[in-house]
Amino acid sequence: MARILTGLAHGVFFSVGAIIATTLVPKEKTASTIATMFSGMTVAFVAGIPLGTFIGQHFGWRAGATAASTQRADATTPAAGVRDRRPLDETLAKIGAEVLPVFHI
Repeated sequence: MARILTGLAHGVFFSVGAIIATTLVPKEKTASTIATMFSGMTVAFVAGIPLGTFIGQHFGWRAGATAASTQRADATTPAAGVRDRRPLDETLAKIGAEVLPVFHI
């Protein structure tokens, strides 16, 4: 049951992430933005999972968790600098108009 719930959450995360990513760039860059977002997932699967397993096996699970947390912080810091400059209400209204019909809300 946990795998099913995790899989559903993963699918929703990337669906909403793709919508948010496309709202942050001009229309002519939407395809490359989505491709970049999904290529990050691919790199994480191909390189990150084996590296995390290696670190966990050789240095303990705490070292693997620390490495993942550090990498997450390193990736989040620059992302905060390129956030959307439009007012938050306008961005949320646009995202809500695109996401809510999918969930029949």
